[in-house]
Amino acid sequence: METIFDLLPWPLVATLLLLILLGGIHLICKSLIPKHVAYVRNVWYFYFLMAVLAVLIGVLCIHIDVIDAKGQFHGPVGDILNKLIRFLFALKEDLMLGAAAVALILGPQAASYLFSGIISGCAVRPRYTGLVFKFVTLSFAKSFTTAGGVMFGLGALGWGSGWTGMAGKQAATVILLSVLLLLLAFYILTSIAEVESIAEVPPASKLGTLWATIDGWMTRKAK
Repeated sequence: METIFDLLPWPLVATLLLLILLGGIHLICKSLIPKHVAYVRNVWYFYFLMAVLAVLIGVLCIHIDVIDAKGQFHGPVGDILNKLIRFLFALKEDLMLGAAAVALILGPQAASYLFSGIISGCAVRPRYTGLVFKFVTLSFAKSFTTAGGVMFGLGALGWGSGWTGMAGKQAATVILLSVLLLLLAFYILTSIAEVESIAEVPPASKLGTLWATIDGWMTRKAK
């Protein structure tokens, strides 16, 4: 079944998709800038830093015959670069490692708070929750930014060098995917803002009063 994208020329489709992605990035950045403008600047900088590094290293490798005209790696240096790229694109492994770190550090504390509070009334609030969450979140954003920047650089270099499978349509697809990864990196950062907004709930508010009541009961024998 043909879609509207199948009926339109691919440069127009790629341009429309790029504008949609950039529009999403604009909206996310707009929500982050009031309190996290440094994060926004750093993600943009790191994204293009990785893109430029990918292009420069790629050009160097072409000149020393580590990468051939088809974009294939050769020799020991090529093997190292190939493994490095695979490592940078191992987003699934990064997510699993981050989730494992959160589970290891916060899981026992949360379970201890819940059961010791309900059964014994001597719960202790989990420590370093915000710090661990922020560290893991920034690590995720870094991974997506790195992968996106490298993908952008390799897509541009592959198209400019005429690598196999990197004609205009294929290169545009790679670059669009890199921008999508950038959008996801910014979106991940919004979770920090959400958690901070929860932490900043005024004690006098209904939610703050409810939390104080629950925590007071959970720690009723701890004092």
